[in-house]
Parts: sequence; structure tokens; C-alpha cells
Amino acid sequence: MRAHRPDDAIAVLGLTATDLWPGEEWNFVFGMATYDQRVGVWSVARFGDPAQDRLGLLRRMLKTALHETGHMFTMHHCTAWNCLMSGSNNLRETDRRTMDACPECTAKIWVLSGCDPAARFQALAKLAGEHDLDAEQAQWLKAAETLVAP
Repeated sequence: MRAHRPDDAIAVLGLTATDLWPGEEWNFVFGMATYDQRVGVWSVARFGDPAQDRLGLLRRMLKTALHETGHMFTMHHCTAWNCLMSGSNNLRETDRRTMDACPECTAKIWVLSGCDPAARFQALAKLAGEHDLDAEQAQWLKAAETLVAP
């Protein structure tokens, strides 16, 4: 995929409905990304039927896309917390993982991206609200308010 990443792109993340596996010793992976080339791909092949659980499928998709994006920005799996960057070997682990990063990984995101933390949480809350992700919206609004409170 690196050959297809435009020179002005920060990263490129592909989406497929095809199962992914990085080698013979693997069963499958939900996604793969490189730390150095900033390219990755993730699959919805094992995420379930959107007609059965639209919000559940959306959460799985967002968690996986965000997780792989973290890898493209040199973030490794988090083993200290249940967080967005925690590894996931099955749907139960994916569903248990939060959609946001833990305090340690959040700090890494701020350093790596140079973003305004309060503005990031406000944008995440807006996105969550647009897609009926009520619990996530409440969490991110609270985080944004906490960061701007005196």
C-alpha cells in the first residue's frame, strides 16, 4: 500500500470486506498497519450483520479503524489499561475494549498529533452524537468540559 500513499498524505488506511491474515501461523486479524510506512488495512469480514446490530457493528468498525490508525502513528498495543490500543483476538475482546484511549495512550496522541485535547473531545462527541453513540458522546463531552474547566 505504501506505493499508493500520496506524498502529501499523513497516512492511508484501507477498508475491506475480505478476511485478513498476515501469515500461515495466524487464524485471522481484524486489521494490520505499519509503524514506519503509515499504511494499514482493516476488515469488516467478521463484524456481524448490520441489520442485526447497527450500533454494535459501528462501534466495532470505529474501534478497529482508530486502533490501526494508532499503529500508523507508532503506538504499540496497550497492556496497562483496557483501551483503544489494547490488542483484540476475538469479537468479545473487541466489544470489551473502549472506543477511547486510556490516559497514557491519550497523552501519546496529544504529543504525536499536536492537537488541542478539548477540541478533540468536542469533535469526537459531535461525531458520536451524529451516529447515536450516546454513551460515547456523554463520555467525550464530560472529558471536553473537564479540560476547559478552570
